[in-house]
Amino acid sequence: MFIEISFVYPIGKSAKFRVSNFLLAQLLQGEIQKDGAR
Repeated sequence: MFIEISFVYPIGKSAKFRVSNFLLAQLLQGEIQKDGAR
């Protein structure tokens, strides 16, 4: 969803969005793993 939106922006901005989305995904996965470990 976020990645699709990022394609609407110019390449420079979309690249930043992709990086942010990747980091957010990593953080979300980390949170999910933490919750699953509990």
